[in-house]
Amino acid sequence: MPTTHWNVRIAEHEPDLRAAADPGRIDSARIDRLLKAAESAAPEPPVLPAVWPTLAQDPAADYATFWKNNVRWSANELVRLMGGDKRPPRLGADQWKSFPGEAWFAAAQWKELRKSLQLLAAPPAFTAAAEREELFRDSMCEDSGAWDVPRGLPVERGPELGTTWCGKTDKLVWNPAPTSGTWLWLKQQLAGSFVFRQRYLATQTGEQRGLLILALCAAPLDSATAWEHASGPTMAHYYDYFDSYHFSLTRGGSGYTNLRRCGPGLVMLTSGSDPAQEAGRWYETAVVKHEGILDLYVDGRLACSYLDLGALAPRLDAGRIGFRHVQTFVAQHRDVRIAAL
Repeated sequence: MPTTHWNVRIAEHEPDLRAAADPGRIDSARIDRLLKAAESAAPEPPVLPAVWPTLAQDPAADYATFWKNNVRWSANELVRLMGGDKRPPRLGADQWKSFPGEAWFAAAQWKELRKSLQLLAAPPAFTAAAEREELFRDSMCEDSGAWDVPRGLPVERGPELGTTWCGKTDKLVWNPAPTSGTWLWLKQQLAGSFVFRQRYLATQTGEQRGLLILALCAAPLDSATAWEHASGPTMAHYYDYFDSYHFSLTRGGSGYTNLRRCGPGLVMLTSGSDPAQEAGRWYETAVVKHEGILDLYVDGRLACSYLDLGALAPRLDAGRIGFRHVQTFVAQHRDVRIAAL
């Protein structure tokens, strides 16, 4: 690889960047050294939230875990870039439609690294996420008319079922193609700060292939695109037509809960342990969205956390919420509630 300014800068700090691959080695001295390097590589200071609304019971410890994990992501990407890796795990070449180049990606990772290090060095003030006004409520036990459902998708509803469907079906209407796959989209547009809550029960998981995707701030890339056609049916194309954040849960044997950004490609923002791998039980999920904060909770525990400052793609602030069952995944959804913060 030719020697350029961006990879020389990485090489200067390679030992600390490699050490940061182990969150247990991210101590205060290493944070200080890497923060100085990141401040030099990304001189524009990140605008961090003064207050962080949370549902976490022990926010100082819980968020430090995710911020260290995000340090690990960025440090790994920088080292891999220096080694000539054209397919970093955060940004697969086949999943980014207009990759701006290694120098751009290196700069983005230094910004991400500086953000996470500053959060660790000087955490914001945590405050309880207080719900002010109810924006939406649906028991999901009957057709409320609040959701867009793809034509031909066999959806069942009832007091015991809530709303349930299988992620794999041959009954969808495919003309004109592509259709949106097995998404249910909330018709109501949401913006600003809110808490989203729902319960779900996975009836097929484990050896069954598939997972649950929870999308928010979703919108078609082209305003003329109908929601029915906003997402393709296969992994290669399903993110081609819409912007969104999305969490994936109950991922079979992978053991991970991922937060990705759709739109310009499919970007891994952060990842955590999947706390919802068991079939046959109900899970209480909640998402807190506040400015760039995106926090996912499962049964009251922080499962994934990310602060989006727009380093990898423009931050999303408004759009729809949606559920997708992938492949053979089957689940029942109940008691959707959304409240403004």
